[in-house]
Amino acid sequence: MVLMDSGAEKGVAVFKNGQMVQLIETATGKPIPPIKTSNPLQESGLPRNIRIQIETAAQQMAPYATEPPYDKLPADAQRMRRWSFSQVKH
Repeated sequence: MVLMDSGAEKGVAVFKNGQMVQLIETATGKPIPPIKTSNPLQESGLPRNIRIQIETAAQQMAPYATEPPYDKLPADAQRMRRWSFSQVKH
C-alpha cells in the first residue's frame, strides 16, 4: 500500500489583509472562542409579510417534492414529503 499526502509542501495559502500567506502563519496560539448562540427563531416572531413570503414559497415547492428520484418512495412517504414541503418550518 502506498499512502500519499496530497497537500503542498509549503501548506495551504490564504489571503489575509490582502496578501497571500501560508495558513500556518495565521495561527495565533489563542484558544477558539465559544460559539455564539441565540434563541431559536419562532414562527410567531416572524413579521407578517415575511411569513406570507415563506408560506407562498413553501406552497410553490410542494408539487416538486416527489420529482425523481423521490417518485420511487412508497405512497405514504411521498404524501409525507409533499406535506412537509408545504410547511413554513420546512
